[in-house]
Amino acid sequence: MKIKSLTELKIYLQEDKYPQFDAEYSKQTISLVKKFEAVGADLNKWWVLTKPTWTCPSCKREKSDIVRKNKHGYLICHLHEHHDHMKDYVKKLFEEISSTKEIVLADSLSEKFSIRTSFALAAYDNTVICIDCNEADAIAKKEVKTHRSFSYSPDEINKFIVVNKNDKHIIDSKKALEIWENNKEIFSKRLELARYLAEIAASNLNWYQPSDVTAKQTELHAKNLFRSLGIDEIKPHNTEQLLYNTVVIKGEHNSWRIKNKNLYTPVLKPTDGEVNHMKAMRKANWTEVDDNWLCPSCLRTKFECIRKSNNNSWFFLVRNNVFMDFDSNNTVNSKFICNDCSVAASNLVQEAIKNAEIGIISSRSYIKLEEVKSMILVQPHNQHRINNDIADQLLPIITKRILEDYDTSD
Repeated sequence: MKIKSLTELKIYLQEDKYPQFDAEYSKQTISLVKKFEAVGADLNKWWVLTKPTWTCPSCKREKSDIVRKNKHGYLICHLHEHHDHMKDYVKKLFEEISSTKEIVLADSLSEKFSIRTSFALAAYDNTVICIDCNEADAIAKKEVKTHRSFSYSPDEINKFIVVNKNDKHIIDSKKALEIWENNKEIFSKRLELARYLAEIAASNLNWYQPSDVTAKQTELHAKNLFRSLGIDEIKPHNTEQLLYNTVVIKGEHNSWRIKNKNLYTPVLKPTDGEVNHMKAMRKANWTEVDDNWLCPSCLRTKFECIRKSNNNSWFFLVRNNVFMDFDSNNTVNSKFICNDCSVAASNLVQEAIKNAEIGIISSRSYIKLEEVKSMILVQPHNQHRINNDIADQLLPIITKRILEDYDTSD
């Protein structure tokens, strides 16, 4: 059977007695929304990639016993990929050690080695568990004051939670402390091994040993199923997003810039060692533009565009953005600009698209380079803040361009 449209997909999920994946319009989800008198269902990726009959390996609850309403009246349908943090710890040590060397010996293969070997230090395989068990792990670690890189296994979580249907777990702190005390000695040895592996990786004296694939088993199974049914041909992007709304509770369209409040955040400059390490790890990104390059929008140098990523690593990234010159017969100009300018430009155009209420369209050529330059507040080694007064002035202008283009294409 090949599913060729979203309509056919909905019919399939309504009629199939034993569906292998879930959706916000599956029979069970619709029934649960009605049962709990919810506004709707708030699903995430792992919820739709698992069967409606899936059971949490930690608390042993089925999906129907996991759901509960949030403060907005939506039914929370969230599962999470629970993982041991040793991989993150090894990677952090590897970066620190490599950055302190006079000459960086490591390369991208060394980094892959450090990540691959760190799996051997993991106490358990990456496992999909329910939102409440994942939260219970975080709460218990905080209450017991474990090492920040320690995490309880799915089986250990089961031992310190008091389970209720359709509600958060109660934490047995005494039991959680007992489990941590039993883990302390071996965990200390794991930390020593982590440093040893990081030292080997940073010195580029590594070896390669393949490990069994376990982290992506659930996802791969679902994607293979989508492919066999032809669902992956309906849209060209993440197939699972056909099954649920990725943004259930929509905030204000301008929240991406309003929340920043135009405040600068003190940021340390990267050391020479950290820059050398970053160059060695991300050579393709660094050589995308010349060393004397300046971002044509924010006018920062290559060095000033280096900043911390969400996982706290230094990175440098440029984007080849297309801009329109609306004063010269809509001439197209392609410019390499820093990632922060690119994100600011894209976010403002997306805000205009939402205000125009005409669906998803291309957002690459409705804004001028000068307009991006006018609304950003620049600080080296940090994300741009936005001058909201100027952004508010630009918004109706860009919205008008989009609407005019939409009317023309229509």
